[in-house]
Amino acid sequence: MNGKYKHILSHLKVFYPLIIVLLFEIFVFNFPFWNTLGNTPAIAAVGEGQGITQTSDGLWKVHNADNPYLTVKLKRPIEVSYFKARISDSTAPKGRFHAGRSFFIEPYVKDAGNRGLATPLGRATVTENLPDTHYVRLHAVGTLTKLNLKFDGLKVGDTFALSNVELNPRRPLHFSILRFLTFIVCVYTVYIFAPSSRIYYWKLNLSSRKQMFFAAFAAVLSCVILYCISRLIQPGRIFAGTYMTENGGIINDDNQYNHVANAIINGHTYLDLPVPEWLKDMANPYDAGMRLQYGQKTGQPSYWDYAFYKGKYYSYFGVLPALLSFVPFKLITGKDLRTDYAVVFFATLFVLAAFYFCYSFIKKYFRNTSFGMYLLSSIAIVIGASGITQVFLPKIYSLPMLSSLFLTLLGLALWITAFNEKTRFTKLHLIGGALSIALNLGCRPLFVLAAFFAFPIFSQQIKERKFFSLSGLTNTLSVIVPFFIVGIPTMWYNKIRFASYFDFGATYNLTGFDMVHHAKTMIRIPIGLWFYLVQPLHISANYPYIFTVDEPHGFMGRFIMEPYYGGFFIFTPIALAIFLAIPFKTLIKKYKIRFILCMAVCFSVFYIIADSMITGVNSRYYGDFGWLLVFGSFLVVFSLLDQWTRIDVQTNRIVYSPRAKWLKNAVIVAVGWMALLYLINLFSDGRYGNLVATNNTVYRIVESWLVAFQ
Repeated sequence: MNGKYKHILSHLKVFYPLIIVLLFEIFVFNFPFWNTLGNTPAIAAVGEGQGITQTSDGLWKVHNADNPYLTVKLKRPIEVSYFKARISDSTAPKGRFHAGRSFFIEPYVKDAGNRGLATPLGRATVTENLPDTHYVRLHAVGTLTKLNLKFDGLKVGDTFALSNVELNPRRPLHFSILRFLTFIVCVYTVYIFAPSSRIYYWKLNLSSRKQMFFAAFAAVLSCVILYCISRLIQPGRIFAGTYMTENGGIINDDNQYNHVANAIINGHTYLDLPVPEWLKDMANPYDAGMRLQYGQKTGQPSYWDYAFYKGKYYSYFGVLPALLSFVPFKLITGKDLRTDYAVVFFATLFVLAAFYFCYSFIKKYFRNTSFGMYLLSSIAIVIGASGITQVFLPKIYSLPMLSSLFLTLLGLALWITAFNEKTRFTKLHLIGGALSIALNLGCRPLFVLAAFFAFPIFSQQIKERKFFSLSGLTNTLSVIVPFFIVGIPTMWYNKIRFASYFDFGATYNLTGFDMVHHAKTMIRIPIGLWFYLVQPLHISANYPYIFTVDEPHGFMGRFIMEPYYGGFFIFTPIALAIFLAIPFKTLIKKYKIRFILCMAVCFSVFYIIADSMITGVNSRYYGDFGWLLVFGSFLVVFSLLDQWTRIDVQTNRIVYSPRAKWLKNAVIVAVGWMALLYLINLFSDGRYGNLVATNNTVYRIVESWLVAFQ
């Protein structure tokens, strides 16, 4: 009976996350309901204060935006723990799924501690169609004798409705289905990847239907999450057409790859876009300031982020994404392919390649690795290689990076699986791997450096003279020839456009600074290494919690820095595990991964230096080196766990030593922190495509979930 009872309890554990989230929804997120049950509501009228007057139709209108406020008419001194202010704007968009306008109010009070001068008690956000935000908690001292509501962010002429304020209201119980489902997903994810989960005791074996199902589910779920993230900023509006910025001096067109596709179909390399005569006549068309002045003066703007060379527009972005997706789509449908859909497509390929890549490496080097660690490593590479960042703003900038990540991981995985003791070399894997990596020349060219991983991957075969010998001639050619097949037409394409075989055109970009005459001082290197790797977060207790960091003010030069939030090691602490290779260098040598680790670190540093010197600091460029550092870190982790664990022969389960358990738990926490931080960062203000501007409803809904903690 006791055994049966334990068996039932073990099956009931699956409901624990559901119960926890349910309790949180009812008692934590609805704390204001329980806290106001005993309140006695009182209605207080609202009167004119400063800068705001009431119109004949009862609306309030701002006539002076300098500290405008309304007074709440208190009939007597009263203790106030909450007040309810239902503010509405008749001009704001309406609809079931629209949050409406947000008002920022600062309560100024005279209370038992401040009788002489009204003092502010903070700032609250009241969003029109989100009732939870209408209830504002006050932490005043004793009774109030005065209550003013100061409004921030209003402009002269703004109108809104606010008939009265309810003091000490009873907040109703609000069970948010969306919040409940969101936290169900989050808590069950924690439950699945918790240290005690069975997945860390299963030896990796994808021939098992159960493991294959869970791996496929994890990969598909990762793709679905990335797709949902790509919809956050409502990208359809971006690709609806061109739009002007800088007072009409710049024209922005985010359909650049469609122009490339049209050029290819029409049989030429330049883009069919109108070029102003003044741009052709400029002595230095890359002077951003002069270009802006001419565009504003003549009313003929120049295109932004397009390459310009000898009187014609070109695309400096790699041509391969256009050849693989935009051109076929145009030929089949006769229509343009939206860039955000292409981003999702290549992001999906990247996710699948990451899962395949990790599995291939584990099966070759670490056969006792757990299924759970395989899932964590695959997900960590997707996140660490800026997968979330790339899809959040699904524009052309993400396509070369995602396509190169896909091709590089696929190519390396094919090479790893190209040889086994039963079948020897599989020529198709050798050729496919080389071709995949070579195709980086048409995406993000520096990724072609991954070809050098062939030396450690095939080190044993090279020693056995299966490469670089007469008997291994076909193997050698299988790896080398694809680079010529891709490299020759790529160089020819460059020569036609920019009169140089090795010029991909990035230098001729019409951007915010002159890249042709760019000062490449060496001081950029330590600054770049600091920002890219160890820059601390700028965090706050206020939503959305993570804010942009300051630029390097001590550098007296032009340092390009897009909205940035922190170093890679801060966002991706699992990457710090790569430093464990130093104290455990003997073990690393035993597993024959020392050469791979050295190359991963060296390439990472090289990419950071190149990005710092050429373009500056940008969180999108995590994709250049992030996968290398995360991959290298997991190689170290796998080595240590393989050494510190054993396989139980009877159960075929992994048995952890005490230090193996410690390491496993640390990895789980690090990957969990990583995922959480990247997701929270999506809501940060200041970033390109920030949600407060592109999807205020989602931004404010999430904010409203947290009002219980005021």
